Amino acid sequence: MYPQINFLYLYPVKKKNGTMMKEICLSVMRVFALVTILVPAGCRDRKPVDFSFRYSMESVNNYKLTLTFNSDKTYEIGEYNYLTDAQAPVVRKGALTDTELEQIRTLLAGCRFFAMKDAYGFDVPAEERFENILYQVHYVADGKEKMISIRAAPHTKLPQSYHELLKFIGLFIKKYG
Repeated sequence: MYPQINFLYLYPVKKKNGTMMKEICLSVMRVFALVTILVPAGCRDRKPVDFSFRYSMESVNNYKLTLTFNSDKTYEIGEYNYLTDAQAPVVRKGALTDTELEQIRTLLAGCRFFAMKDAYGFDVPAEERFENILYQVHYVADGKEKMISIRAAPHTKLPQSYHELLKFIGLFIKKYG
């Protein structure tokens, strides 16, 4: 019923209506080639152009550390010690290098924040979590916004790309904090 396909030449062996079957097969192959090239490219998260990324780590009622990266090449690191009222918050501001900005854009795209859940670790029983440590991510990119809250708990599964971003953040704070 269906014509046999000769995959070496990509057209039917048994031709019906001469070149029409050949043209149909070539058209199908062209569409297949376009789909296999364009669909994966569209599924990847693109590097953000206009963005603001804020990461905070807080031991509730004790200490808070924040880090903000912006697409205008600025950053801000804030340290807030709630235990000593006499100590004012320490805020450091600076400019990112072109290399740092490109690294950050690549890491942010890899994290795919908009595909992540809004919360992690809140479903873990109280005896298995670190109750007072809370991490938050606030990400605005190209007109979209995402807020993610993470309660520190063992066995909380987060994407590997998020762990790579955290490693970069740790090194960045060590260097500039």
